[in-house]
Amino acid sequence: MESVVLDWVTGRKKKQKKVAAAPRPVRTEPARPVAAPTPPVVAVTDAEAASEELQSKLLAAFHARIDELEEQFGGCDCGDVEVVFDALRQPDSHEIRQPPNAAQAVLAVCRRRNYSMAELTRLIAKDPALSQALLRHANSAFYLSRFSQKVISIQAAVQRIGTKGVNATVMSQVIEGELSRPGAGLDKIASLVWQHMVRTAPIARGLARAFRQDPEAIYTLGLLHDAGKLVLFDRIADQRKRMRRDLKLPEAFIEIALRLVHESLGGLAALQWGLDPEHAAAIAQHHRQPAVEGMPASEVLFLAERIDLARVRQQPVRLDLWWQEGRLEGDRAKVEQALEAHMAEDEAAA
Repeated sequence: MESVVLDWVTGRKKKQKKVAAAPRPVRTEPARPVAAPTPPVVAVTDAEAASEELQSKLLAAFHARIDELEEQFGGCDCGDVEVVFDALRQPDSHEIRQPPNAAQAVLAVCRRRNYSMAELTRLIAKDPALSQALLRHANSAFYLSRFSQKVISIQAAVQRIGTKGVNATVMSQVIEGELSRPGAGLDKIASLVWQHMVRTAPIARGLARAFRQDPEAIYTLGLLHDAGKLVLFDRIADQRKRMRRDLKLPEAFIEIALRLVHESLGGLAALQWGLDPEHAAAIAQHHRQPAVEGMPASEVLFLAERIDLARVRQQPVRLDLWWQEGRLEGDRAKVEQALEAHMAEDEAAA
């Protein structure tokens, strides 16, 4: 089946041509009282329109991939495959498990243009898990290479890593706590996916400036880029709970299902978690098949993922090949410098 190509969503308004106004007629009688105008309907912002457009495209891609998967496994004697198909066909199959209340409150503050540092610190301090995660992030090798001392207070940690760093920390906690434990038979695979995402995030952050991207925003995308796989596991786990038994699914089905649906499902998850359309689109196209121009964030994810997988598999870093496959447009020299720096950090940590 022909793959669905996701278009780049910019949300830009088209320029309208100016039309010369017609001359006003001269009044020949006193003006009549004019009724108060009807309150205008609240206009949809460009960001909201872009988000809705991208969601529509991702849903179309998601269902097209399910069709493709069903062509391969539909009607076969493959255990509970049909149960999974029925679950994915439900209207709410793309709905994502929402973060706990404490995480939602922190994320809501991070999305505001103006917020109080005291308010953000107070919300994080209420949750011990978030507090510990934030301190770990602020004292990671990335920050210790730039600051001479560790921080021991929540306020100092927030000041060091900024709003985007806080956002990355919270999202990491949400994914690890809510989606990384799907249950019997899938925990091992989910753990491998999570470990890959955790390793990819700092690589992506190091590459960000070579593609003119914000390092902390890219770090968050690195943590989320394969979240669609965990969301699929979550759907399977829901069916296991409903049926009160483990589902019997062939390994080939799991492997192909993950490959086909995880990008679109991850993009939908990103939108529902409050990421902007540009970043959600990057997650939805991080394999760059086909490679779309004007999406530097997806270029970073594409390259960071390949670097991590090559290192885990003890394979060589093949920048020439990946540059061509992903049609990358970043600064090659800066990429090589970032790789050297990341390798040095790994050696220092070891």
